[in-house]
Amino acid sequence: MFHVVSYNSSGMDNANWLLSALAQTAGALVAIVGGFLVSRLVGLSSQRNGLLARVAALKKRLEAADHKESAARKELVGWEKDLLASSLLWDLVEAGGDSTKLNLDEHNTHTLIDEEVAECVRESSDAVTRAFAAFRASEVEYGSPDKVEEFASAHNLSIRKEDLRTFSAVYRHLKRNAPRPKSRTTGLFGIPEVPLIRNPTIDLLGGMTSMQEQQFDATLHNNMIADWKSASHGTSMLRHECESLQDSIEELGRPSGLAGSAIILAYLCASGVVVPLSLLPSEHLSVAGKWAVLGPFFVGLVALLWNLAWSIRHLGRGSKP
Repeated sequence: MFHVVSYNSSGMDNANWLLSALAQTAGALVAIVGGFLVSRLVGLSSQRNGLLARVAALKKRLEAADHKESAARKELVGWEKDLLASSLLWDLVEAGGDSTKLNLDEHNTHTLIDEEVAECVRESSDAVTRAFAAFRASEVEYGSPDKVEEFASAHNLSIRKEDLRTFSAVYRHLKRNAPRPKSRTTGLFGIPEVPLIRNPTIDLLGGMTSMQEQQFDATLHNNMIADWKSASHGTSMLRHECESLQDSIEELGRPSGLAGSAIILAYLCASGVVVPLSLLPSEHLSVAGKWAVLGPFFVGLVALLWNLAWSIRHLGRGSKP
């Protein structure tokens, strides 16, 4: 026996086959495209986990690089602050420790920032002020001896090791400007006394510095600068790489087109699977009813194809160098 399905002029017909075929077709599309989406999500998750592991390793390297840069910078700052303090010393001594009379434009601040220069000036000024106060409180005449250590020992002055150079400069300044007997116009054995000359190459504790020592100090200073710049460059490169990876992780957390595809699949599932299955069994379905069922499915199908074309175009643009 054959069951013949005929179409009548009233627009009524057996629609079970249409609804069943529609549900199967929509279900197949949803399964295929959904499989691709799940595969993409798994790939994105794996890629994101790999980037997170790289970021964790980079952060450890960045921490070590930051420590190395800080140590190099600290050593360089200590060296340059000592150089600046030596350069400022005579000006501060002649100004009586008043830092407002200094002209910093005449002194090389090297790589020191303004805060570090201000700190160096403040510390040097305080040391000079302490030296002046200590010597003036001793109430002695400044003749012999020539060494500040001997002077301090003779007059029970307590001088910190880091202030020894400052006290030596202040002592020489006070000794040079101390009142002398008018009858004494010459030094020992009739040799005229030579006034102290301000010379940046004078070591206050050991006389003239040799050219070899100056060259050694300059080389050491240049090496410190090179080490700090190298460490700073390495730290900057690691930080830039870490930030770039974190940006990539954020982009993976917002995959383009994935949300739209999920919405389209949900729409297709509702219009192409849920609605037709809810109408089964249906012996007759009018032409308007058929279009009411097929129309939303066609809209979802067009949206799915458009999303697919957009994704392919987007991937093509992303693959260009």
